[in-house]
Amino acid sequence: MKQKILTIGRHGAYDFTSSMPLLDYSMVEAFYRGKQLKSLSGGINKIYSSPMPRANITACLNAIGAGEDESQVTVLNQLTESASQNTLRIVWEDLKNQCQSFGLNHLHLVTHLPVIDTLSYLFFKFSYFVAPGECLVLESESWENIFDGKVKVSKLPAFEPNILSIYQSRLFGTKRKDINKVFDGVKNINPEEVFDYLEEIGKLNEQFDWQKVCTIFKSKTLK
Repeated sequence: MKQKILTIGRHGAYDFTSSMPLLDYSMVEAFYRGKQLKSLSGGINKIYSSPMPRANITACLNAIGAGEDESQVTVLNQLTESASQNTLRIVWEDLKNQCQSFGLNHLHLVTHLPVIDTLSYLFFKFSYFVAPGECLVLESESWENIFDGKVKVSKLPAFEPNILSIYQSRLFGTKRKDINKVFDGVKNINPEEVFDYLEEIGKLNEQFDWQKVCTIFKSKTLK
């Protein structure tokens, strides 16, 4: 029997004073996180996100990184950070029924820290601090076990925090070879490609345009 996987991610980092829903390095992180998530199961069957832009854009970039179209992301209003315990109990049961009814192997959620904390308390009896961009991985042989909290739990950590220095410097004076340090230990990442993505996002000059962001990450060759 193929292992069932539920991944619960926190949205990427953002700046309250910026018009961008995510910091540029968090967009890159979300894209590569999608590649990592796909490698866990061979493909993500369904993605749900909070309606908040920082969560929805994270989920859409996860989808693109996993080789899916961003239209595959479904907004679930109940995943907002103000969701009550009762609301999340209902959502949890609905998700369980969907996974079992449609024979899913990998369900991915993108939400907020309060939701992750509440779900952990209600159903798993553990507490993990999940930083922006990080993701919990819950695995078991059946969805019944997963939604009943009988799971193997691991965490995909945020990419090397040194990437923040690239964001703060706005790429000026950063040598390409330095990117190797940023993503040290993360599989299937081409440092040259990462630098290209960061440069292209930087050209948006704080003016967020989702179509342009999609083009950046969907393009096989960046100029």
